[in-house]
Amino acid sequence: MLINSSYTLFWDVRMDWSLDSLTSLRSRSKSAVTLKKKMYHSAILVDFLLRFWWLWVYLSQNLKLVAADSDYIFFQGEMQYFEVIRRGIWVVFKLDAEYYIKFASK
Repeated sequence: MLINSSYTLFWDVRMDWSLDSLTSLRSRSKSAVTLKKKMYHSAILVDFLLRFWWLWVYLSQNLKLVAADSDYIFFQGEMQYFEVIRRGIWVVFKLDAEYYIKFASK
């Protein structure tokens, strides 16, 4: 799962959001119609945190970082909501990337 989460994070940022490097982010953020650079950095960070939330749940259960089972259930229950939030963020940045490729980069 660690390899899968790492690869899909890379795929989100590089392929789906079309952020090949900082150069592409600089050129995109200069366009008036796309999002600000801080938004991209924040989205990458949030995508990372939400994509690897399962690791926190796994470690807290197996390393006894959380005292009670109810806390573990709380962490596990959050995963579904976090995934919905992560996918919503993904959609916004995917649409931004598609718009930039089709219209703003010309």
